[in-house]
Amino acid sequence: MKKVLVLIAVVMSGCTSAEFYVKRSDVVVTTIDTTKMWILNNTDGKTIYEAWETGAFGTKTKLYLIDSISFQKKCNLAYNN
Repeated sequence: MKKVLVLIAVVMSGCTSAEFYVKRSDVVVTTIDTTKMWILNNTDGKTIYEAWETGAFGTKTKLYLIDSISFQKKCNLAYNN
Protein backbone atom coordinates (compact mmCIF):
# COMPACT_ATOMS: atom_id res chain seq x y z
CA MET A 1 0.00 0.00 0.00
CA LYS A 2 2.88 2.41 0.79
CA LYS A 3 4.39 1.80 -2.64
CA VAL A 4 1.12 2.73 -4.34
CA LEU A 5 0.81 5.95 -2.32
CA VAL A 6 4.39 6.93 -3.09
CA LEU A 7 3.84 6.26 -6.79
CA ILE A 8 0.67 8.36 -6.82
CA ALA A 9 2.46 11.22 -5.06
CA VAL A 10 5.31 11.14 -7.59
CA VAL A 11 2.92 11.12 -10.55
CA MET A 12 0.87 13.99 -9.14
CA SER A 13 3.90 16.15 -8.47
CA GLY A 14 5.10 15.60 -12.03
CA CYS A 15 1.73 16.65 -13.42
CA THR A 16 1.66 19.96 -11.58
CA SER A 17 4.92 21.36 -12.90
CA ALA A 18 3.46 23.41 -15.77
CA GLU A 19 5.24 26.14 -17.66
CA PHE A 20 3.63 29.56 -17.89
CA TYR A 21 3.97 31.54 -21.10
CA VAL A 22 4.06 35.25 -21.88
CA LYS A 23 3.31 36.64 -25.34
CA ARG A 24 5.98 39.29 -25.83
CA SER A 25 5.03 40.35 -29.37
CA ASP A 26 3.29 39.12 -32.51
CA VAL A 27 6.21 36.76 -33.15
CA VAL A 28 7.62 35.88 -29.70
CA VAL A 29 6.32 33.81 -26.77
CA THR A 30 8.55 33.02 -23.78
CA THR A 31 8.42 31.29 -20.44
CA ILE A 32 8.04 33.71 -17.54
CA ASP A 33 11.72 33.34 -16.64
CA THR A 34 12.73 33.73 -20.33
CA THR A 35 14.79 30.54 -20.36
CA LYS A 36 12.79 29.37 -23.41
CA MET A 37 11.65 31.43 -26.38
CA TRP A 38 9.38 30.35 -29.21
CA ILE A 39 9.64 32.46 -32.34
CA LEU A 40 7.16 32.41 -35.22
CA ASN A 41 8.78 31.18 -38.42
CA ASN A 42 8.12 34.18 -40.69
CA THR A 43 10.30 36.99 -42.06
CA ASP A 44 10.44 38.98 -38.80
CA GLY A 45 10.76 35.85 -36.68
CA LYS A 46 13.67 34.50 -38.71
CA THR A 47 15.48 37.83 -38.36
CA ILE A 48 15.05 37.78 -34.58
CA TYR A 49 16.05 34.11 -34.39
CA GLU A 50 19.20 34.60 -36.46
CA ALA A 51 20.25 37.67 -34.47
CA TRP A 52 19.70 35.85 -31.18
CA GLU A 53 21.60 32.77 -32.37
CA THR A 54 24.72 34.89 -32.90
CA GLY A 55 24.89 35.38 -29.13
CA ALA A 56 24.27 39.12 -29.30
CA PHE A 57 21.59 38.87 -26.60
CA GLY A 58 23.23 36.24 -24.42
CA THR A 59 23.06 32.48 -24.38
CA LYS A 60 20.84 31.63 -21.40
CA THR A 61 17.66 31.45 -23.52
CA LYS A 62 16.86 28.31 -25.53
CA LEU A 63 15.33 29.27 -28.88
CA TYR A 64 12.68 27.46 -30.91
CA LEU A 65 11.64 28.56 -34.41
CA ILE A 66 8.11 27.17 -34.84
CA ASP A 67 5.33 27.12 -37.44
CA SER A 68 2.20 29.26 -37.17
CA ILE A 69 -0.05 26.48 -35.82
CA SER A 70 2.35 25.64 -32.97
CA PHE A 71 2.85 29.35 -32.30
CA GLN A 72 -0.91 29.93 -32.07
CA LYS A 73 -1.22 27.07 -29.56
CA LYS A 74 1.44 28.73 -27.37
CA CYS A 75 -0.35 32.08 -27.71
CA ASN A 76 -3.61 30.53 -26.57
CA LEU A 77 -1.87 29.46 -23.35
CA ALA A 78 0.03 32.71 -22.86
CA TYR A 79 -0.50 35.80 -20.78
CA ASN A 80 -0.41 38.79 -23.14
CA ASN A 81 2.28 41.22 -22.12
